[in-house]
Amino acid sequence: MKFSSTSQTLASKLQQLAALAPSRLGADSLMAQMKIEAEGGVLKLTATDGELELSARVEEDVTIEKDGQAYVPARQMASFYASLGAEEIVEVTLVEGATALKSKSSDLMLNAVGEGNIRLFTVEEIEETLDFELERNDLVDLVQKTSFAMASGDVRYYLNGMLFELGDSEVRCVSTDAHRLAFARKSREGEPTQGAVEGAENVEDSSRACIVPRKAVQELMKLLSSAQEIIHLKMSKQRLVAEMGDYRLTCRLVDGRYPDYTKVIPKDNDIKAVVDRRALQSTMRRAYIVAEDDPGKTVNLRFTPDWLYLEASSPQQHKINEKMPVQYAGDNEIKIAFNASYVLEFLNSTESENIQIELRDKESRTIMRGEGDENAFYLLMPVLL
Repeated sequence: MKFSSTSQTLASKLQQLAALAPSRLGADSLMAQMKIEAEGGVLKLTATDGELELSARVEEDVTIEKDGQAYVPARQMASFYASLGAEEIVEVTLVEGATALKSKSSDLMLNAVGEGNIRLFTVEEIEETLDFELERNDLVDLVQKTSFAMASGDVRYYLNGMLFELGDSEVRCVSTDAHRLAFARKSREGEPTQGAVEGAENVEDSSRACIVPRKAVQELMKLLSSAQEIIHLKMSKQRLVAEMGDYRLTCRLVDGRYPDYTKVIPKDNDIKAVVDRRALQSTMRRAYIVAEDDPGKTVNLRFTPDWLYLEASSPQQHKINEKMPVQYAGDNEIKIAFNASYVLEFLNSTESENIQIELRDKESRTIMRGEGDENAFYLLMPVLL
């Protein structure tokens, strides 16, 4: 194997893949290797951590003189390219089982311990049962509006990821940590979805629903930031594959059954309040300065016909009180408390000008959504005082 390119051509891709490969030695030493394949004028780079696999193709601005493959320590190779000037030429050659990297001013020899033994996903393992496409902006919107509510390290392992459902007419994403739930949907045909979110039916066919692990969702969002317009998705019983431009992300799915989220969506939250999102976001940030020291990060809200009052205190006797205008449709005042960080994460996930808050009483689940948005909502349990 022998190829050459400028450092700029490969640097960003190498950094992306090296971030996935484990850095520890010992049991993970094989995973720390990156596989390089040169064949037919195409350079392919692949890294894995055992649960995720990321591949990148390079066809332009690379000269392949000899086909072949090699295994190199991912982080060391990425760091070498990053240390060079953007236009510096790097020649990579397989020499007696090691990989030589030569630039104008430096010669680096990388030895891959246990090369050839990296456990990569095979074609048979990712044979798809469903194959479909989504607009990049649609997938970004779905993930952005739901991923923040995923659990992390929960013993209920099926909550440590995002539910992805493929219906006949729409795609839906759901995440929950049992304290809050985020839902978003998009039409598969690019047309507006019909009907209220609360009426969404769960996808009963398990082959059309999967739980994507938290780390895979986070990696997907990184790749989507620079992806092309169309994202190609393939889903099987055990794998999800996302192809976007030069990248291909493969992940193992969480083996489990996601709880039926439709059963917890309240249908009688008839009291509506509308507030300016930016104003609420700013006010909530200031309240969080005090609430952060409280074990429940509690902020108290009091809804009145004209004003929304917010108050927070801490064990250190810090206090804050604020008020902001509100459009409130209730007959009586309602006092309710929420975890401030949960509210802020929702406000940070949406770009709606106004937020509609749908209440029943101080102890019941509350729905928050962008005003007029019937395709996404945030369900939040109040803090019981």
